[in-house]
Amino acid sequence: MPKKKWEIRLAQKAGGRCYLSRNAYLGNWLKQTGRLVGPGEKPDIVYAQVGIGRIYSGPALHVVQSVSIVNERLAAGWVQSRKGREATRKWCGTANITIAHSDVHKKDICALGEKSSDVLIVRPASGMIDPGPPETRPSVFKIGYAGQNIRRKRLPLAREACRKIGVSLEVAQKVKHSLMADWYRNIGLLLHSSTDESWGLVASEAISCGVPVVCTSGSGSAEEVLETGAGIVVNGRDRDEFINASLALATNGDALKAVTALAIKAKTRKMSDWASELISAVEGAERGTR
Repeated sequence: MPKKKWEIRLAQKAGGRCYLSRNAYLGNWLKQTGRLVGPGEKPDIVYAQVGIGRIYSGPALHVVQSVSIVNERLAAGWVQSRKGREATRKWCGTANITIAHSDVHKKDICALGEKSSDVLIVRPASGMIDPGPPETRPSVFKIGYAGQNIRRKRLPLAREACRKIGVSLEVAQKVKHSLMADWYRNIGLLLHSSTDESWGLVASEAISCGVPVVCTSGSGSAEEVLETGAGIVVNGRDRDEFINASLALATNGDALKAVTALAIKAKTRKMSDWASELISAVEGAERGTR
């Protein structure tokens, strides 16, 4: 049986962070496996990211990748989120299938009117799979934060938690992607303080490097934290709850040692696992009616 041909319309950057790097990896994987459409060929599948190029309206299976959280609460107070919410509604509304990152992300998309059966969940993979032996860990306990400094990610809250704990916060905003694995392995705990994330790749990256995480239930990657036991998930957006959870874990040596051991032991997914799962999910999907 011939392989299905894909046309991709994605923002890509090899070695980039988050979805840019994953998209570049997917494009390369499709090319290597003979799936990427060639000159003059008609695609069986058009796989597009919200907002990239024009909305597809041809006969191929139309699959849309949503990369961000666009809930109503965020849209009410942020112009960019409001525009993203409307773009997501428009693009997903024309697609046969939408790819989401997590349960919380899927619920977000379905709240825009998408049928649950037309939204498939494919969890991202960190791409960093080498925790290193425990003896290579730093002797001085450090707490880290990785991510943008925007309101919903709450960097000031992570800083406040560290002040309560009595340590400084290591912030990785300007660390090159190629050096991030070493950066993770140089901290003992990651504070992922964001209130809303379709996934939150930094949590997966930390766990894959053997570092436990404190995060909120508004992050899709909370699913991985709960399943692996590699950290604490705070339910809700309460600032004090996040600070108290961070303080309790960071100052309890036995508890921290236990969740660190679970992070080191965690079976995290490789990028190849993610690409294979995504291709399989898309090629096996039933065409929704529009």
